[in-house]
Amino acid sequence: MAAVMRMATPFRRRLVSLHRFVFTSLGRESSHAAAVRATAVHWRYSVAETEVPVARRLYASVASPVINVNEKPNNSATIDQLSSDSALADLLKQLDDQVRRWGRVDKEHVHRLLSLVTKHGSVSTQQSIMVLKCTGSLLVKESPSERNALFEKAKSVLQSVGAEVNVQVYNAMLRAKLENKQPFSPVEVLSELEMEKHLLPNRVTYQLLLSKFCEKGDIEGASTILEHMKSQNLPVNEIIFNALVKGHVTKGDISGAKAVLTTMSESGMDPTADTYKTLMCGLAEKGDIAGVQECIKEAERASIKFYGRHLYDVVVSMASNGQNEGIDEILSQIKEKVSRYNQDALNCIFQLVAEGHDDIAYRVFSAMDHSRFQGQPGQSPCTTLMRIMIIKGRPVEKVLEIRNKLQTDNKFSVSLEEIANLAFHYQHSGYALKVLEAMKKEGCDIKQHYFWPVLKDAAESRNVKGAMEAVAGLVKCMEGKDDLVVGTIFRWAIKPLLLKGEPLETLVSGVRDAGLPEAEVEMLKIAGLLSLGKLEEVAKLINAGTKFSPAILKSELVQSFSQSKFNSVELIKVIQAAQSQLPSHFIDAQSGVLLGNLKTPLTQATATKLVTEWINADLKLFRNFEKPVKLELQRLGVASEVIQKMNSLFVDQLQEQISTEELKKASIEEMEQRLERSKGFRVPILERTLLLKYGRAGMVEKADSLKRVLDQRGFIYGPDILRTLGTLAAKDKKNLEEALTYKQQLETEHPSFGSYAILVLHIANLQLKAKKFEDALSTMQRFSSLHLSNLQKSGAADGYINADLCRSLLVTCSEEFEAAKVHQLCDFLCQNGFVKEDTFSLANQVMIAYIKKGDADEILAVLENYITKLNKAPQFSEVFRILIEKEDADRLQKAVDLVATVSGEMSTLLHLVASFIECNKIRQARKVLETPGLRALTKPLTEACERFLNSDKEKELEQLVECTKTLQGIDRDEMLLQLMRLYAKRKDTKKLMEVFSLYEEERIRPRPRTLRYVAKVLESQGQHAPFEVPSAEQVLEESPQPASSDTLETAAQDAFKEKDVAKIMEIKEKMDAQGEELSSKFVTNVARFLLTRKDNQMFRKFAHQLAESGDTAGLLAIRKLTLSKNLDQFVHQRLFLAYLYKNKIEELLDYLKENPEHLSKYLTMTGINLLNEKKPELLPSLVSIIETHYEKSDKSLIAGLLYNFYMINAKTEELDNLLKKYPAIKDRVRLSYVCQVARRLQKEDMLQKVIEIHQCDNPRRLIVPFNQMLLLKCDQGDWISALDCYKSALKSGLTFEDLWVRSLQTLASLLTGNGQPLPWQPGMLEKRAASESSSARKPDISSSSSSDDDSSSDSEKEEAKEIPKSNKIQNTRKPDAV
Repeated sequence: MAAVMRMATPFRRRLVSLHRFVFTSLGRESSHAAAVRATAVHWRYSVAETEVPVARRLYASVASPVINVNEKPNNSATIDQLSSDSALADLLKQLDDQVRRWGRVDKEHVHRLLSLVTKHGSVSTQQSIMVLKCTGSLLVKESPSERNALFEKAKSVLQSVGAEVNVQVYNAMLRAKLENKQPFSPVEVLSELEMEKHLLPNRVTYQLLLSKFCEKGDIEGASTILEHMKSQNLPVNEIIFNALVKGHVTKGDISGAKAVLTTMSESGMDPTADTYKTLMCGLAEKGDIAGVQECIKEAERASIKFYGRHLYDVVVSMASNGQNEGIDEILSQIKEKVSRYNQDALNCIFQLVAEGHDDIAYRVFSAMDHSRFQGQPGQSPCTTLMRIMIIKGRPVEKVLEIRNKLQTDNKFSVSLEEIANLAFHYQHSGYALKVLEAMKKEGCDIKQHYFWPVLKDAAESRNVKGAMEAVAGLVKCMEGKDDLVVGTIFRWAIKPLLLKGEPLETLVSGVRDAGLPEAEVEMLKIAGLLSLGKLEEVAKLINAGTKFSPAILKSELVQSFSQSKFNSVELIKVIQAAQSQLPSHFIDAQSGVLLGNLKTPLTQATATKLVTEWINADLKLFRNFEKPVKLELQRLGVASEVIQKMNSLFVDQLQEQISTEELKKASIEEMEQRLERSKGFRVPILERTLLLKYGRAGMVEKADSLKRVLDQRGFIYGPDILRTLGTLAAKDKKNLEEALTYKQQLETEHPSFGSYAILVLHIANLQLKAKKFEDALSTMQRFSSLHLSNLQKSGAADGYINADLCRSLLVTCSEEFEAAKVHQLCDFLCQNGFVKEDTFSLANQVMIAYIKKGDADEILAVLENYITKLNKAPQFSEVFRILIEKEDADRLQKAVDLVATVSGEMSTLLHLVASFIECNKIRQARKVLETPGLRALTKPLTEACERFLNSDKEKELEQLVECTKTLQGIDRDEMLLQLMRLYAKRKDTKKLMEVFSLYEEERIRPRPRTLRYVAKVLESQGQHAPFEVPSAEQVLEESPQPASSDTLETAAQDAFKEKDVAKIMEIKEKMDAQGEELSSKFVTNVARFLLTRKDNQMFRKFAHQLAESGDTAGLLAIRKLTLSKNLDQFVHQRLFLAYLYKNKIEELLDYLKENPEHLSKYLTMTGINLLNEKKPELLPSLVSIIETHYEKSDKSLIAGLLYNFYMINAKTEELDNLLKKYPAIKDRVRLSYVCQVARRLQKEDMLQKVIEIHQCDNPRRLIVPFNQMLLLKCDQGDWISALDCYKSALKSGLTFEDLWVRSLQTLASLLTGNGQPLPWQPGMLEKRAASESSSARKPDISSSSSSDDDSSSDSEKEEAKEIPKSNKIQNTRKPDAV
């Protein structure tokens, strides 16, 4: 297998070498080491408190004896474990995210955190530690004194809620004081701790005290602490050495500081970037720039890599000590040697501005990598620089000076409008007005909304003077646009102040003094009187000619009765007065006023009085308000005679649209009973339909019996019946000759009918089984030559519903013929339109045939062909396995190279590892895992685990879990969970718990879903879980951060800069093939950009792509954005699919079981069908949840999803039980979706079932099914059946007007083409078409009525149009909404 081992060589050159962390014992002492006397404790026990970046260790338990600083964040204790209160947990998670992403927290969040702690009334130890940590150096935007003030407040809050103070909390307090540069005496601290017996100092305590001594340059004091540590046998680690470096530099002993570095190396610990940073900061404080540069070079020689934060800390040290000369040199070093440093630069800018070093902050900004922010509106650090300067109250002149420099030096455009917005938001009005003055000088347009925050704050604090000052500024800046500011002043100042009890006269006088013209003042006076309910005065003023704002008038009158301050007489007087000024323009407003008031809780008497007076006043209403107004009047119990009198008020009538409903399904038994009751009378439509149902249900004997009766009567069979009987003969009877006879009849008697591809495929299947390969091709070739356009049309509509049947043909062919024939048949099916060329299931079947044959060269040739043609590698794991078993290293190398082109190198290698293990080649598997730079990807490893789990390969799964234990980036929780699933499947709880014990042994944090899974398994075996079981909601909320390729993620970010979302989706598809995912942060940014651009179609496509790749983390992140109701539901529906594709649907069902009220947000027809396809054993659980929700809710339409699912999948028994159990469903089900699917899939029996079920209902319920049935018959070219359907519709109670113009026009075309007369009077259809064409141009808000129409709901239309089709779900990949 040497060649296989060599295959990783080129891969090694393309990957970054893995870092090796060699843990050695502390070595011999040097002369200088006497001061530190390192204890001979193994290094791995001394890294516990290493000062790794705060973002990586913030939430690690400080009491833990060992903390692996290189451990993944997923394996450390996270915030949501520390929180018991949901609101507190949400905020802690938000802070966690801020720290991990940006290395900082905001003061506002800390204030909110303290507020939540106070509200909660209690706090855990870990929460106390988190609170205190957020009051230290993480507050980069605040000065040390401001941070300390917040620290003192936090201490007070924790004390008020009785927070426990243990040594970890005490250490957190010491650290905050140290970071905030607050004085404290280490000696006094030690004395206090000696007095408090329960507070025993640990090594962290000593580290902090030693750091405090060193901060002052007190090496002797530091030595005292070292003696304490020695007496307790505590290890000396990097933190101690770094503090000693700081101490020597502060003391001015540079040689002593460098000697500490030597001691570190002699003790077995190499100096780190943090060590050199400490030394450089000390040198920078002294102005020794040459020394700093020498440190950088020395670190480079030691192969030590600096991150941006290290060198930016040096910049801050220089600025804080007035050493500004060498700053540009350090900044150039950052730009040259460090990548991905912008967030560190921002933190540096925040610190500099907080300390008053604005010019240095500008220099740092100028040295940043601005290219990474191109194409990201609002994300530029330029805006951030302006914002922080304004927040910190820097002089307006300084802000504008920096702004001008940005434009001149960096060509960075910063609009004054943006600065004004920030000024109004963060500062007082006087500050902001200075910015506006500058804007006016530059001729900028002043926007009203700049003033909203100031007006709002003044009104909320009842500061009339401040409000009027802001109004004066608004009037001054908006000079000449006074009519536009009336709404702003009323909404944000006048009305809120009136509600707080301020007199209207005072406010009117105030706005007059502010310079508002008298006409606009009068407008505000009318608005104020309206708000106070003084309608009589309003009417007098309007009648006297005083101007008013129609928008304000409408908004104040709409809910007038709900405020109990208006009466109908006064209301109508105001409307009449308004009409006198705006006779034709106020109708829409007054229509809305009436409808709005009718929707309030009125009594019958009040509503009757209002409407009567409205009629007497002859106040017109738009026609599109007629239906909703009348419905509200009926709801309120207003007499029908009164309602009838309103007809004369409605003008500009609009054509009413009809909405959709769904159906129920009748059984064959009911139809047989109807036929029995006919007592020998001929009922052709019933007999015909029953014959169809027998055929489609596979009831051979009953179908033959009924057909004999019909043959004796000379019954004429339409093409749909011939197709059904032929399919019955081929599929159920296996009678090739009879099936061919029916096919011949279709070709001869109905040459234009082309919807019988399924019959042709079943015939071809029989011919293949009879070893008639050429006959099968000939049969299909003839059909394709006659009806290729029909095949293409149906394929475009439903994604080629014949794919499964075509796959069955290939299976049959592989059983009877050689692999080459299978390949030939597959190509034939694609070329002749029976199936899409990129149908992956067919490629899989062809590969299976070649693998079965075992010819390695042929296997590789076919694999290469499909990779080239489909960009996918079918059955490649099996190819690996076959070649490994053959020990054919060269061909295996070629296969790996081929697969890597589509699946990526890392993903391919991980699949190869699984194949080696499956073949019991453990040594080779481990060798591949040693490839430098190889890291774990969840998708290929999970797929391998699933394969072993499903095939019950215990040994292989155990080996895979063990071999990948040390793989970089491995998600051990996921791997161990897969192993526990295998033991749970075997009900071996002993082995399961042995695996679970590894979590503690390997120091892995089990995720909530793991704990909940183990608890459920133990409970099923009558055992109790030895831990607190998390809630289902916690499981759903926590999703591991996806692993991604730096190269591909960078490419996606570059595409994002270019606003090329289509390219991002293309990259995402490539990442999916390689088992990688975009980071949740990037996914959120893309989604936010699409929302900002209002590109809902692309947003839906992007979310759907995330779902199909199983990216639950990305969708959970998107779900937190501010979404419209429709988009929010769409994202939740995609989450359901994502959990299915991720094979974690049990977690979501577990959550929905506890929260069934959320079911309607997640569930769709697509979801149910995909669950039935992928996890049919879980369908009963979902049904149980749906029924639980149905019983608890107000008869939700969720039940309609089950109805549709049972109907479409012909689950007659389940549907009957559902209808018997919940008869009320019948009246609530919407029919359009299932009727659309029935027509699209050409399932006539489904439509007939709908019609029969609703035959006794309101005839209008039959509009949709009859129209779809009529269109289906016309699609099939069967004019006889189409005409029968038309006549049946009329007999069922429908009228000519109930049938859609489109259906009638299609029928007319079919009848005319066959020389048949039309069954209606000449000109009737043309008249209807012209009438509807005219009315269709008018807007209509009544489309939400409860009756059926020929269209889906908006969400159905959008999903049908926008969601990419997929072969993963056959036949049901259309609209998800009910």
